[in-house]
Amino acid sequence: MVEYADFYENIQASSETLQCPRCSASVPANPGVCANCGENVFQCHKCRAINYDEKDPFLCHACGFCKYAKFDFTLLAKPCCAVEPIENDEDRKKTVSSINSLLEKADRVYKQLIANKPTLESLVLKITEHRADKKA
Repeated sequence: MVEYADFYENIQASSETLQCPRCSASVPANPGVCANCGENVFQCHKCRAINYDEKDPFLCHACGFCKYAKFDFTLLAKPCCAVEPIENDEDRKKTVSSINSLLEKADRVYKQLIANKPTLESLVLKITEHRADKKA
């Protein structure tokens, strides 16, 4: 499922005329019936479904087609590590214990990395100063 967090509707951009899905003629929004071919202009241009709740929706409620924008999605999926199923309270306790031990290990490694950071920064600074001295 893809959920769009924000949607900005431009009320000035909403036109009083719509394009007929069959013959592409310009049709007034009221009554919304093409004078040229008699087609309902509020139907989806792709699947011809009509949304009676929303006359001119951004996305078709039946097929998801959008006549105002194009959406391209690229998904990269990788296999996930296999996990033992949690079927009872003992499995749950074992899993919670494993998670806690992994969190503690990650915290220890993080603290070691943070402890090494000042030393590494000073070494990089010395290398940079040494290179600057050679160029001058």
